[in-house]
Amino acid sequence: MSYLRTLVATLPFGIVLAGCQFLLAAEADPSEQSGTGIELTLSAPEPTADFKVGIDGGIYGSQPRVRMVRADGSTSVTVNLDLPEGGPYRIRAVARRAGEGSARETAGWASGKTTGVMVEEGTTSEVSVELEPYSVSISAPIQVTRGQIVTVRWSYNDPGDVLEDGNRFGEPGGALRIRNLPFPDGSTDANRIEASGERVGEGEYEMSATFTANPSDPETVYLQVEALTFGTFVDTAPIHLVDPSRRRGEELRTISVN
Repeated sequence: MSYLRTLVATLPFGIVLAGCQFLLAAEADPSEQSGTGIELTLSAPEPTADFKVGIDGGIYGSQPRVRMVRADGSTSVTVNLDLPEGGPYRIRAVARRAGEGSARETAGWASGKTTGVMVEEGTTSEVSVELEPYSVSISAPIQVTRGQIVTVRWSYNDPGDVLEDGNRFGEPGGALRIRNLPFPDGSTDANRIEASGERVGEGEYEMSATFTANPSDPETVYLQVEALTFGTFVDTAPIHLVDPSRRRGEELRTISVN
């Protein structure tokens, strides 16, 4: 076995280093798995396409190890993961609904977590994470004048604390998207304004972004807010929280410009 193959085989559940965080590759060969880890059950109240799972704590510290777990439309899925002996580990998860296309195109809808997970050498511990829908409140003016500085604020109740470290600095992050026409979720045709974010309590986050209503702006500006979940900058299929979501049949928020 080559040095590279030896290194990869000895990393827990096939971790590949990428920047300052870690992205989980395909599962390791079962013959090379250690037998030390967890049997993780993920449950959501509605049919789910897949879950994004992040594990931190223990020898991992604050940088989450991330992987996608397919659910294929079920409400519950169980997967075995190798983890180094010790802990305590924190396990977070965010889900996207079934039937909504690829994860890159769609928004998450539920999150959950469990903490204090301990792992003993040579054993597999049963661990469960139950996800619940997140909620968001958006505050924006209904009408503004041209040249006015406009601030949009939004806050989340995030049961899984998946927004805690969404940006590249390991902090809460998100964006405001605006356009003079309705646009699909996450559209690159909309003007994306980076938001500042803050964790104000367990599962509680506040974000805001500012723009200027220019003289050339149309009479109506459409807007959508988003928040980044853990592992976004190393994840091959990031899941964001997007509101209002056109894919869910919701109408974008609007601001009248006079």
